[in-house]
Amino acid sequence: MKINYLALLSILFLDLILIGIVIAWISLVFALWCVTLTFLLAPLLLLIINVTNWQDFSALNLTISLLLSTVSYFWLLPRAQSFTRYTRDTLANVIEQQKNKIFPKSN
Repeated sequence: MKINYLALLSILFLDLILIGIVIAWISLVFALWCVTLTFLLAPLLLLIINVTNWQDFSALNLTISLLLSTVSYFWLLPRAQSFTRYTRDTLANVIEQQKNKIFPKSN
């Protein structure tokens, strides 16, 4: 298999520049998942806090936790899934394109 060394060198330098952007994007997606799961579990966390008497029961807390859970399920969860899918597909596409540039198909 023939290797295009110029393409390999240029892709390595480009990847050194882009690795920070990729790490930041993956961190944002991870943070979105953390917020989504925390909002989904808000009623359960409130129930645990009320059962163990760490806090007195409050209807306002119950309303807010149910609202956060609903918003998370209907708005945040689909976006977290689509951002994760977009990130996976984009990274797979970039890796495939880089592989095709490094190992060109000869006729």
